[in-house]
Amino acid sequence: MNKIRELWKKSTLNKVIISIVGFVCLPCLACLCIIVIIPTPPSTPAPAVAISTIIEETSTAARIQTVAAPTLAPLFTEPPSPTSVILPTLTPFPTQNISSVSVPACVPNREPQTGLVTKVVDGDTIYVRLDADGQTYSVRYIGIDTPESTIQHEPFGKEASDKNAELVSGKRVTLFKDVSETDKYDRLLRYVFTDEYFVNYELVKQGYANAATYPPDVACADYFREGESYARDLLLGLWAFQPEPTSASLPPNTTQTVIITAVNKQAEYVDIKNIGPSPVNLNGWTLVSEKGNQACSLGGILEPGATLRIWAGTNATGFSCGYNKYIWNNSEPDPAVLYDAQGHEVDRY
Repeated sequence: MNKIRELWKKSTLNKVIISIVGFVCLPCLACLCIIVIIPTPPSTPAPAVAISTIIEETSTAARIQTVAAPTLAPLFTEPPSPTSVILPTLTPFPTQNISSVSVPACVPNREPQTGLVTKVVDGDTIYVRLDADGQTYSVRYIGIDTPESTIQHEPFGKEASDKNAELVSGKRVTLFKDVSETDKYDRLLRYVFTDEYFVNYELVKQGYANAATYPPDVACADYFREGESYARDLLLGLWAFQPEPTSASLPPNTTQTVIITAVNKQAEYVDIKNIGPSPVNLNGWTLVSEKGNQACSLGGILEPGATLRIWAGTNATGFSCGYNKYIWNNSEPDPAVLYDAQGHEVDRY
């Protein structure tokens, strides 16, 4: 400061220079003071990173620390581009397949037939219109037997028939042959399949049919026996059925006077005899081939001690049932059953 005063005193030129410097520096100094005094407005934070303030207390003062908060993921994103997925290859089941049902290995690998079920006769017989020729055929299920429900009514026969209708009525079926083409009643012998069921087996497994062996068509006999054992063990269907007494049985106090004395299946005749003391009116009586469901209507008076021979065919002399084909099964049990006019079972042989 003393030096400035000395320069000021010594020369007028010095005075002029000092005045100019002071004139120039004073505004700059004033601007600097304004910048220091007036606070700078805070800058807008970057949109990608939020800043949070953490105040930590120390023994002397509070220390301010800024921490970058994590970036929030966007609420909506573009869906990923679809990629191809390689599905595992399924190992084929070692059987034939019909839609969703598998054909067991026991079924012979023959050319199948297809058709539409047009009628359900009973638990094990149906009518099918075949696609190949458009003709309708009677079809008997191979390897099973259900209680009768047509000419005679056995316990659980109606239930078996209803179940069969539930499985196949109006549905398309696939048929497989075993050995025989038909039985002696000209019915096609077949293993029957719908889109969902092996029908022969399903009826046995659910207790609506017995496993029945009729050689030579026995390819699935063991398979059906397994199904029957299953139904027996669980008391399904006819295995749980307890028939109630009905008027169809012969009243206990009725004296039996007519009996069956002989059945000749090869010659196709049955002998009945009146062993009572009085004549018996046979009008309304019926003789039935139980296995084949054929019925023979009787008539006339059977005198005491008399025997009546009843022929199946029309060519024999004597009483004829009028059939032009065999009605008695020679290769398996086929009882002859005699019913009176009221439907009571009188005798069986």
